[in-house]
Amino acid sequence: MPLTLANMGIPMLAVHLPVLVVSLVPVVFIEAWWIGRATRIPFKKLGFPVFFANLISTLLGVPITWFILVILQISYGGGGVLHNPISQVTLQSPWLIPDEANIHWKIPLAALALCPVFFAVSAAVESLLLRHTFREHATARGGRTVWAANAITYALITAFWIWQYLTAKHA
Repeated sequence: MPLTLANMGIPMLAVHLPVLVVSLVPVVFIEAWWIGRATRIPFKKLGFPVFFANLISTLLGVPITWFILVILQISYGGGGVLHNPISQVTLQSPWLIPDEANIHWKIPLAALALCPVFFAVSAAVESLLLRHTFREHATARGGRTVWAANAITYALITAFWIWQYLTAKHA
């Protein structure tokens, strides 16, 4: 019979990824609108490429980044017990250690700590893919526009995690 450990902690990819997947459709609309507004590319032409770029950044970019962060966490001692609450939700944000009494507020703070990294990866991946798709619009301004569009949508995702933290029961 295999040994099952109930105290393995929380892999934050399992918490963060569903939020990103559920928000995918509104994110695509917001980003396509913003990019179209700045580049004058019609929404009809942008819709699928923006959806595809977001799908790739969400289903490949974020999980690969999370995996790298877990390896770094383990490599630099973040896998053990840290007694500083700030370290617990920043250094251990990829994989929270077990702490049943405080997990309800640690999850949103760990998700907030991951947002800047996931934002950077998403914006970089999407910028690269969209630059390749729309070569005729591939300017520095176009790349900045994709980053700005991602900043808008990640601000909304960040607001969601702040709301989760503020409504959590604090011990």
